Amino acid sequence: MSSDDILEEIGEELTPEQRFELTTRVPKDFEKKFLEQKLAELGTKAYELHKSGRLHEEAEIRRRMEQIRQALRRLSQ
Repeated sequence: MSSDDILEEIGEELTPEQRFELTTRVPKDFEKKFLEQKLAELGTKAYELHKSGRLHEEAEIRRRMEQIRQALRRLSQ
């Protein structure tokens, strides 16, 4: 049963606010997990670049990490 089928089945019992919450929560949760995973990967890469003395490349990675942190903050609001 797809999520659309489930929504249709219980849709009459939901308020418009509950329906909106149900349809937007899953994408937000997925996006949050994806961004957290990407942040962890970039953190590892930045550490490796730092160890190898490639500080300019590390700085670029750290800037991208900060952009991801800001996106995560916006998602949690």
